[in-house]
Amino acid sequence: PHGTVTERCFFVNVAETLPLDMSTFGDLDDGLSTRGAPEFAYRLKRGAERHQLPITLGTAPSDYGFSVPLRTLAPCLTAARTLGVSPTDLPPETLRSFGQVIETVCTDDRLRVAVIASVELSHHAGTAAPEGATAAGQAYDRTVVAAIRQGDLEAAASAFDPNLTQEVVSCAPPILGLLAGVLARRDIRPSILTYEAPFGVGQLTAFFPTL
Repeated sequence: PHGTVTERCFFVNVAETLPLDMSTFGDLDDGLSTRGAPEFAYRLKRGAERHQLPITLGTAPSDYGFSVPLRTLAPCLTAARTLGVSPTDLPPETLRSFGQVIETVCTDDRLRVAVIASVELSHHAGTAAPEGATAAGQAYDRTVVAAIRQGDLEAAASAFDPNLTQEVVSCAPPILGLLAGVLARRDIRPSILTYEAPFGVGQLTAFFPTL
């Protein structure tokens, strides 16, 4: 959600090589990069267009929402290709539909794919947050964690109340909506690995194996 955003359109990064940018955290030259997946991006574009979903392809630097999880998983990604997808302010049904297109392309091509949904939950989840904790922010995180634990991604994606935007502050809803679409036709058994808010921002790590 922190990457390149185009108005009312999904942005898919087709760069051949994606350097991992950790400069936000003071590392100006991490030296790591991943191989892109432009061929998959073009297949995804064709699938989206068949369903009249807004999509644009382009190249852009990787953001920290992309770089942090890939930096963590780097030892496992030596032979993998990666593709960055950035949603924008789109209706929930559009997000879900695009997620289903992703799942369809993966299935049709018989690819082994791992989907990483990189987001932050409430920016008011703990007292260490720059603007402090709020009851609404903490309640939002509890609701999302409980919904994911139960395997109800639709409930997790719809937990955000637009009337409480300032009290919650989260970039999670569009990504959760996209993930709900990807996994809509799958039998999932989610596991909550950890939830914490050491700097006041809710950080959840969950695993969604499919059966």
